[in-house]
Amino acid sequence: SECNHLEEVVFNSSPTTIDNFAFKDDDALVRIDLGDALISLANLSFECKNFEGTIKLPASLKDLKGSSFFSEKPINYELDSNNPYLKAHEGVIIAKDEDNNFNRIVPSSYDCGKNNNILSFGALSSDQYEIKTIDAFAFYNRPYIKEIHFSSTLSSLGEYCFSNCQALTSVNLKDTNITSIPIGCFSGSQKLTSVNDSNYSDRYINGKLTGIGIEAFKDTALTYLFLENEKIIS
Repeated sequence: SECNHLEEVVFNSSPTTIDNFAFKDDDALVRIDLGDALISLANLSFECKNFEGTIKLPASLKDLKGSSFFSEKPINYELDSNNPYLKAHEGVIIAKDEDNNFNRIVPSSYDCGKNNNILSFGALSSDQYEIKTIDAFAFYNRPYIKEIHFSSTLSSLGEYCFSNCQALTSVNLKDTNITSIPIGCFSGSQKLTSVNDSNYSDRYINGKLTGIGIEAFKDTALTYLFLENEKIIS
């Protein structure tokens, strides 16, 4: 829309879908009310870099992306407890896949990791859901996450999903099913110094990795990266 003076967006019984860039560069926006009929949000439905606050996700919402709301400032999410399509767990919103299983992380709240500074995907896994996919920008600019422990069920990372995590110092990819590290995945996480650095023999990422995207580790503090698979490209 690029309505630079738009301050409030309030929906009631419509619309049901908000497309990409519907609200682009609306940097004066201070309130977003999604109403009670919204079903789908696309990537970058709201690209409002100065927006901050809590967004209430209605019970009707089925489709949500990691980058549906993009801002450089704090956004937290409050999910309607009657929503059957999404789950909330410690600041993380989890969506269903095509097989109706809860295993895809969409956005996370700005306060994610604030309590203990550790993001453990093993802790997120349960009989109810096993995390397999993390959307693009899902944890972008989250300031409290210092460590990330990935689970063996994880197989896909989205672009820039852990970009600009300013407290992040270490990640463990050793036991995952990840086959590629996408564009900008950890870029801008300036304190990141360690990938699988528990001991020398355990430093290799995994034997399944076949690709590393452009700028995946740009502007981090990594000085080395041990790669086990000869097919690695950069």
